Amino acid sequence: METTQELIDSLDPIAMRNKLLARIPEEDRGRIVKEVARELGYRFEEDKMPMQEFWAIVDEIDWGNKGDTLDIHKIKLSLMRRYSERELDQARERLDEMIYLLSRAIKEWERETGDEIEVYGDSWDDLLVHIVGCGKEEYEATVADPSKVLARYNSRDYQESFSYCFPWQCDYQKLDLEYYKTWARKVHDEWEERTFDTVTETGPRGETPKEAVLAWLRLVTLSPSVKHLKKAVEAYEKHDFLRMIRSLDIKKEHREFGRSTINEWAVRNLVDDAQKYLIPAWEEGGLRGEAGA
Repeated sequence: METTQELIDSLDPIAMRNKLLARIPEEDRGRIVKEVARELGYRFEEDKMPMQEFWAIVDEIDWGNKGDTLDIHKIKLSLMRRYSERELDQARERLDEMIYLLSRAIKEWERETGDEIEVYGDSWDDLLVHIVGCGKEEYEATVADPSKVLARYNSRDYQESFSYCFPWQCDYQKLDLEYYKTWARKVHDEWEERTFDTVTETGPRGETPKEAVLAWLRLVTLSPSVKHLKKAVEAYEKHDFLRMIRSLDIKKEHREFGRSTINEWAVRNLVDDAQKYLIPAWEEGGLRGEAGA
């Protein structure tokens, strides 16, 4: 005898769907269909950021007038402090939706006119997202008259990239002290096991570069608060730990070709992210709990 799955697989899926729907009481049908649609990834208007709120964020960023002078990291930090991850995911969803609608309008215009906007790859993405960044009025005018896209491209009146202003979920981790402590612990444990061939460098207390760098990584790992992490970052700059990191594991054959087998970015990115996100947010009172202590 056929199993239930074999029966489902063997029957017309449309007929099966209609029969199953007919068995759901009318008063429950709308709710159940909507729930299943959401589970399958369908997004209803009520699940999205209201358009008025999205365009308000766009106007606040003011990309069209200030895009070439904006500090992207400050914009992202400002948004993360005022909006939840879910809200900014919804904003990104709206951004993608606006790009799709604009792209569709352009394709229809190309079919109707026989003209073609020969822009591809990253340039195409940068161009469309820039138009969204110029605000609701400019965006809607461009959707109504896609020839404006060609004129903007020909005059190079766009820049990379408005989409960078919207943080990803992973960016929120950069507002958590534990993110940096875990990062430093991982680098420390990896580097502690390695034997380094160093040039003549010394740490702030006369120790070897490896000892100095590992001590600094432990300082970050054990930081009980952002205040202590900030002091570690200040020590990094004051004692030029980057110079010491670069001196690690540079063997003769690597020096001859200007290469190093140590990944300095493992620490540089930690410091950069702390300076761009965690420390400014803490100084402005934008952190909660122990991370802001």
